Amino acid sequence: MDIEPTFFTKFTVGDPISSSDLTTSWPEGSLVRESGATGLYYVDADGVRSISSEGLLANHFQEKFAEYTSTNAGWKSLPTANDITSFENGLFSELAI
Repeated sequence: MDIEPTFFTKFTVGDPISSSDLTTSWPEGSLVRESGATGLYYVDADGVRSISSEGLLANHFQEKFAEYTSTNAGWKSLPTANDITSFENGLFSELAI
């Protein structure tokens, strides 16, 4: 699936990401899972947030797009933030619904 064309204006091109960058940090907006583990996590400006199956469904995340990572991935060292358990307005956009 491609990105809806109307969303292209919301993106900017940043610096390239290397493998070594991912051992110390992780891009905001990433949906991640440690290889072999069952929990899903969302990375945002506040840190890493556990996301429940209800939060996954309510925010239209698809588990198939989660990045499987190693145990030394940078997102694991981020501070723990509030869990995502239901719909969150503005999770992907600053526009109110």
